[in-house]
Amino acid sequence: MLIFAAALFIHWSVRRRPGIRHWRRALAMATDYGATTVLIGVGGAVMTPIFVVLLWITLGYGLRYGRTYLLIGAGLSLTSVFCLALFSAYWRDLPYILITIALMVMMVPAYAYTLMSALRQAHDEALQAGLAKSRFMAQASHDLRQPIHAISLFTSCLKGSRLSDDQAEMVDSIDRALNGISGLFRSLLNVSTLDSGGIVPQQQIVALGPLLQDVAAQHGEAAQRARVTLRVVESGLFVRTDRAILFAIIGNLVSNAVKYAPGRKALIGCRRRGSQVTILICDSGPGIALEEQAKVFDEFYRSPRHRRTREGIGLGLSIVVRMAQLLGLQVNLRSTPGRGTVIEVSGLELSQEEATLAAPVASPVTALAGMRILLIEDHDEVRAATRRILEGWGCIVEDDTSARAEARDCDLILADQDLEDGAGSECIERIRATLGRPIPAIIMSGHDAARLTEELADTSLPILSKPVHPARLRAALMAQKFAAPVA
Repeated sequence: MLIFAAALFIHWSVRRRPGIRHWRRALAMATDYGATTVLIGVGGAVMTPIFVVLLWITLGYGLRYGRTYLLIGAGLSLTSVFCLALFSAYWRDLPYILITIALMVMMVPAYAYTLMSALRQAHDEALQAGLAKSRFMAQASHDLRQPIHAISLFTSCLKGSRLSDDQAEMVDSIDRALNGISGLFRSLLNVSTLDSGGIVPQQQIVALGPLLQDVAAQHGEAAQRARVTLRVVESGLFVRTDRAILFAIIGNLVSNAVKYAPGRKALIGCRRRGSQVTILICDSGPGIALEEQAKVFDEFYRSPRHRRTREGIGLGLSIVVRMAQLLGLQVNLRSTPGRGTVIEVSGLELSQEEATLAAPVASPVTALAGMRILLIEDHDEVRAATRRILEGWGCIVEDDTSARAEARDCDLILADQDLEDGAGSECIERIRATLGRPIPAIIMSGHDAARLTEELADTSLPILSKPVHPARLRAALMAQKFAAPVA
């Protein structure tokens, strides 16, 4: 009766307070081994098969809770056999059977312990190898992104010069190829950062309307090339989430909509459902076959219809799902072949608070004319390309290669974070302190923006991940120039 009461108490406790409770596990083990010992001792020969249950309990606790519990279980099994030999007249008359059972309850768990130790070692080695691979991929991606970034900027400069039709067509082809490579590097970097646990969400109040407009602006040029009509439904909703991660999620989905619905329409909007908000990305493209819909979020999956005609390696949507899980969001897909696809990002927490927003300003490129920019970049090609494109927009540029750059009066500091002799963010803080005012600044880096945000003392610094498309750089400069002045 006491054992039955203990079992009921354990069941009630698990339902009321789930989670790891070592005292509860100890009570459960005492109940299991106690009940088994009593059954074998009272039942005699009839209960001989129950010895198998004794071994099953031992292995079960070990496999479920780890090697320590396996050893404890083996010790309790031996204690059970010892109690039978001490208190049961029937089993005391069968010493050889008890010795055999005692050896069995020692040797089987010991062998299982050896296998579990080998498995744990193999798991740890595989984990370390995976982390080393992720670190290598992140560093290799960072180093390769620098020349890609420089080529992208030089290509943009070429597009603005006087070219023949054939030359302009070749430059456009180079630009499209660079965009494909940039997307691949972003995918690799995102995977390596997610694998290493380097992305930690930073909750803040986010205005969905401006965020969706920013996503559309980022993909506007790609949509124009693909003849996709990209439209955003205005929204005045605010949510509590990580803006950078949500921006990456929606941007990836919009990129897919543009890529796979050429010549069609795409729509970005959001819908309120009680205290939660859902973001929808809709397109009127060819849709996805029913048998493929369950596979599109798998890593490296690419539709057989697009393997020859679309760039990429099938990482985009799997990254979207992993990033959404970081924010506690769900990603669902509905698609009708021939009619289009709808992807929902749901679970966003509605906020009644409002984010502090700068007034949006739609200004032409010439609005940057006369803007004094201090460019700090130690990569020669990147520095030359960035300077050239900034000057093409009418900016007055002074450049430097060192984190110890001399403080100069300017309207904005554009600094690479990964300088040979220090960090760009530290250089910005030093220049601000020297000049005695919070000069607007932008950080550029080949590393993940979400991870960098955690490392920066000033988390409000805008971060552009290389390679940076000129349109994104121009938009960032405009946002800083026309932001509300700091008192």
